[in-house]
Amino acid sequence: MKIDNARQWFCALCLNRQLGRIAGGSVPRLIRSLLVLAGLVLLAACGVAPSRPAAQASLSPAQLRAHWLDGQAQLAALSRWSLKGRAAVRAEEESGTVSLFWQQGAEDFTLKLVAPFARGTLEIESDERGVKMLDNQGREHRAATAQGLVWLKTGWEIPFDDLQDWVVGRVADPDNPSIQVDAQARTLRFSSKGWDVSYPAYQRVKTPQGAITLPRKVYLKSGELVVKLAISEWQIP
Repeated sequence: MKIDNARQWFCALCLNRQLGRIAGGSVPRLIRSLLVLAGLVLLAACGVAPSRPAAQASLSPAQLRAHWLDGQAQLAALSRWSLKGRAAVRAEEESGTVSLFWQQGAEDFTLKLVAPFARGTLEIESDERGVKMLDNQGREHRAATAQGLVWLKTGWEIPFDDLQDWVVGRVADPDNPSIQVDAQARTLRFSSKGWDVSYPAYQRVKTPQGAITLPRKVYLKSGELVVKLAISEWQIP
């Protein structure tokens, strides 16, 4: 006997016994009718087998890579975007957290870092002369690259040019052997230029063409230097 048929047979047996007791007893007619109706509903429920979630077909390694490469192509096409979030930085015995506002254009960018409790603001932006930084006292500092400017002012060697790719989840070298991908063809982690980059969380972001998957969290580590980005908002014009 199949399990579903056995379940129906057992429910019907129990229902017949209960209905017999009700019919032969002194239970008022209205209550007997309600009990009979409830028993019929129970019998119908017994005949419905519990639903099981459909198993999701797993992708082969070749299919995963093909989907991942498609996603990387979409990320490479993003020339303009902006984000808001927070950045936590830890370097040896130093640590701090700032609010992060980043606007990226095809040829330029503006990055604003705001420390908590009105302790100051740093604004870095590019122009035709290179990159400039305005500190919390309004003084201007210049360098040829953002990476060089950050190193001069903080001593941290953060690969800023690469970070523009990493923050959206793009890997410059698709043949990098350290790349790990999850079951949804999203980058989990990779290593590049002495940095370990990982993506603990993603989010779907609306675009003029539909939607795209972008990181919600990005973690970067190089030696004692650790940078953790938590992105609360993306905008794709």
